Amino acid sequence: MILTSLKVKNFRQYKDEVRIDFTKDPEKNFTILQGTNGAGKTTLLNAITWCLYGEELHNVTDDPIYNEIVENETERGGNFKVKVEVEALNKENDVITFKRELQFFKEQNGKIFDSIYDGNEFSIYKNNDPVSHPTLYVDSNMPKDIEEYFFFDGEKLEDYFRENTGSVIKKSVFEITQLKLLQRLINHLDERRRYFGKKVRDISPNTGAIEQQIILKEDSIATNDDLLKKAIKQRKIAEKKIKKYTNDLKRVDSTDIKNLQIERERLKSELKETDKDIDELEKEKADFLLEMAPIILTFPTLKKTLNEADKLKEKGFIPAKYKKKFLEDLIEEGKCICGINLSENEECKKHLEDLWEKTSVLTNIGDEIGTEHASIENLLSKLKNFREKQKRIGKNIRRLKKEREDKGKRIKEISLLIKDSEIDKVNYIEEMLEENERLQKSKMREELNLESEIKSATKIVEKLKAERDKEMQKNAELEKMKNILHFCEKSLSASKKLKEELIEDIRIRIEKTTKEQFLKLNWKESFIDVKIDDDYDVTVIRKSGRISDANGLSAGEKLALALSFMAALNEISGFDLPIVIDTPMGRLDKEIKLNIAKVLPKYLENKQITLLVTGEEYSPEFRHKLSDRVGKEYTIEVTQTKYGNKSEVVLHES
Repeated sequence: MILTSLKVKNFRQYKDEVRIDFTKDPEKNFTILQGTNGAGKTTLLNAITWCLYGEELHNVTDDPIYNEIVENETERGGNFKVKVEVEALNKENDVITFKRELQFFKEQNGKIFDSIYDGNEFSIYKNNDPVSHPTLYVDSNMPKDIEEYFFFDGEKLEDYFRENTGSVIKKSVFEITQLKLLQRLINHLDERRRYFGKKVRDISPNTGAIEQQIILKEDSIATNDDLLKKAIKQRKIAEKKIKKYTNDLKRVDSTDIKNLQIERERLKSELKETDKDIDELEKEKADFLLEMAPIILTFPTLKKTLNEADKLKEKGFIPAKYKKKFLEDLIEEGKCICGINLSENEECKKHLEDLWEKTSVLTNIGDEIGTEHASIENLLSKLKNFREKQKRIGKNIRRLKKEREDKGKRIKEISLLIKDSEIDKVNYIEEMLEENERLQKSKMREELNLESEIKSATKIVEKLKAERDKEMQKNAELEKMKNILHFCEKSLSASKKLKEELIEDIRIRIEKTTKEQFLKLNWKESFIDVKIDDDYDVTVIRKSGRISDANGLSAGEKLALALSFMAALNEISGFDLPIVIDTPMGRLDKEIKLNIAKVLPKYLENKQITLLVTGEEYSPEFRHKLSDRVGKEYTIEVTQTKYGNKSEVVLHES
């Protein structure tokens, strides 16, 4: 969509009807409106937003919206109207006309009031045919939520990243990319899933009770997931600050303090490794004790059993030449293994009976005793190394703990030395560093706890769903509800996954486009990269490798970065809208302005651009560099009258 014309009547400085025709030439896509400060440049920008949204959205003053000259010229008891008309062409070349007017009445006492119900009209026409539901049309084609990314104040861009945190910018991205539509789908699916869960309770209270447990657990998981994301974000912020304050300490103009800080960093790193080694040894010790505990606790019994087994070995019963049961079977059968019939050979029978009497009953389980004897010997052999290994592990743990204690003491000494230095700045940095290190550790513990709770709750949900599905198979009506619930759950899961993928894809695209545009505007060529993290905190990387956040840049660099970021958001929004920039150069110096004039046409290719500029911004040099792309050029002229200033727009004939 492009603007074709703007008509303003009795709107602030603009008395009578003022008309501006915008360029429609894609090769000369710039319209210039030049005026001094206070001439009415921002008023024209606000006239557009008032017409579309019923509000002035840029640098609003408390002055009445109507023209003060008309106010004074209107007789008591009379009335007048404020009118703004915006005409545009959409992609299909349809003429879209937006009209808003507000009627005012002048009472006998001279006071002015507007009629909200009489004479306040907003209408849209498409090829001269009225559009039903005009407000809905505006919301669908040029939503108010994203207005600032198409109609913006260039002077404020310099402070864009200071006034907007990453979370605010992320919310804006959410609005401009219409991800809220996908969130509405997710909310709707969740509502339907809960509705069908209630239907399950109506059919079967028991199954419904399980479903209610599932919902409560999933709500708990969602809550903890939000808390986890928040904790991760807070930890990352703390880590960034730790890095910043650490580097700040290194940059302090004191060799001693620098060396102390470097030493402390090394000791902290070593301390982490020491703690890790201690944890590993403590685990080894605990595992070893767990392994040896049964042997130690049963040692008397094991030793006694081993002694008894040794006695049996001395007597020749282990390993047994023959078992007592075997001899008993021969006697009962009356036949020796050599074939002699014992009833016919009394001597042989007597020999077997004597042998049976002398043989221990334990020979019957001699093989088992032999096996256990070997096992017990093996277990007891481990005890021989128990004290030595326990002593070795304990000695290493004590040594490492002493190292940890010494390093901890030295770290504290260094911290006190740094704090006791005469540099007040160092004291502040040191305190901030310690505070953020505490916060980092706190958030890491919080993350671990939340991750554990989420994992545990997820397993419970899976178990409950299996139990629910099993119950629902018992009833045809419940079986039908099960299929519906499965569909809702799968759709909900797929929608959430799609949303996360889109969020990441959008972030990558914004980062890529911002980088490309910023490097085009980077006249000094001192930057090599732009990074935008998951929280939409923007950093730039210099050729030197130094990383700066957006607020650490110069005024010109900040403006260039903000313009680049705005262009990226504009590109991924999906809305083909014109761009109007009020005071695009702000307080920039001449060199930066001329460079922007040089690259701006390429930077905003295929877009209709309107620049509201001061004479200082639109210098002859700036105008010359932009001249090939300017299709329309206007000057806002101000006339002083008895009742106030009157602004008019004059076209420069080419």
